[in-house]
Amino acid sequence: MLDNKEKKVLIIDDENLVRRALRKAFQAHHFIVFDADSGIPGLQLWSQVKPDFVVLDIVMPDLNGFEVLKKAQALGLVSSHVILISAFSEMKIEDSGLQWPSLEFMPKPFENVFKIVELCENKIKRSLVV
Repeated sequence: MLDNKEKKVLIIDDENLVRRALRKAFQAHHFIVFDADSGIPGLQLWSQVKPDFVVLDIVMPDLNGFEVLKKAQALGLVSSHVILISAFSEMKIEDSGLQWPSLEFMPKPFENVFKIVELCENKIKRSLVV
C-alpha cells in the first residue's frame, strides 16, 4: 500500500451515504479526507485545503459539478485530479466544454467504492515514476 498520509481528497456530493462510504474507503487507505454536501461549500473548501484529489458529483442542488469545475478553474484551482461521479452516465465530460488537466468519470452506483481509491493511488504511482 502507498503512503497516502500526506494526500488530501475532497468529496463533494449531496448524498450523505455516498460521502460516508467514500470517506471510510479513503481513510482506510490513509488519505486526509474533507467533504462537502454541495457545490458552493465544496468550492470554498477546495480553495482552503487545496486537495490532491476531488471526487465531485455532477448533479447537485446549488451548483452542478461542471459549474463547480468552471469556478475552480477561474480561481486557478486546476492542480487537483478530479473524478466526476454521477448516476447519469449519459452526461459527457466532452459536452461540458471543460479543459481540465486531469479529469475522469466514474458512474454511480459504485460496484466497489475502493475502485475510486485505487484510481487515485494509481495516479500517485504514475506521478512517482515521472
